[in-house]
Amino acid sequence: MSHRVEIRSRSGNVALAVVGAIYLVCAIATLFFYVVSSWGATGLLDRLLQLTLAGAAIAGAFFLATGTGNLGLHFGPRRRHS
Repeated sequence: MSHRVEIRSRSGNVALAVVGAIYLVCAIATLFFYVVSSWGATGLLDRLLQLTLAGAAIAGAFFLATGTGNLGLHFGPRRRHS
């Protein structure tokens, strides 16, 4: 099931992609720092916070993919049209 998020403004798509990139980079960096700093001393609350940071990284990747897709920028393998 695929949902199409359509933003008609070019500046809106650029802003969505930039915010997504910032979310993604910050969430991954914070998650990495959190895991390294609390290695071996994690409790239930720590696991919940780590899961929340992973969710923020996934949301950032979704925003980035949506913004770049609406702008026509496609990264990854190219499909050939037959």
